[in-house]
Amino acid sequence: MDQTISPLLPAGLVTLQDWAERIGRSPRTVINHWRPRPGFPAPVGRLPRPVHGGRGRLLYEERALDAWREAQPDLWLPHRVELAREAFDPEARVTLGWFATHVARVARKTVTQYRDTVGFPTRGVDGKYRAADLARFWSARPGKRGASKHRR
Repeated sequence: MDQTISPLLPAGLVTLQDWAERIGRSPRTVINHWRPRPGFPAPVGRLPRPVHGGRGRLLYEERALDAWREAQPDLWLPHRVELAREAFDPEARVTLGWFATHVARVARKTVTQYRDTVGFPTRGVDGKYRAADLARFWSARPGKRGASKHRR
């Protein structure tokens, strides 16, 4: 994988790959799904062609990208940990449906699909789960919303 090239760029310029990593999204999501949206900032330059061939990466003004993203509320991920700490008593015994609706703010099936995942909290004899255990799992669950594998 390429080393980050941000230190070599003029101040204020960034590649979409580096910008995506900074905001916690995959470069593929930014390039394939966000860039085609109306109003996405145009590139302001291109890096020199790599030694191994191909075209150099496009350069963007970081402030323009940040401003565009700020105007797109549907692109912001909810802050799972903050929601969990404010929404309930951590010791409360809750159902998966209650947790999905009131804490994760997703459809019930989105939470219940993880029941067989390694690390999912165990259900108590009352059929409910400790809220803090669900929140801890939810904030670090595997899949596309989990911790980035590419963080340095």
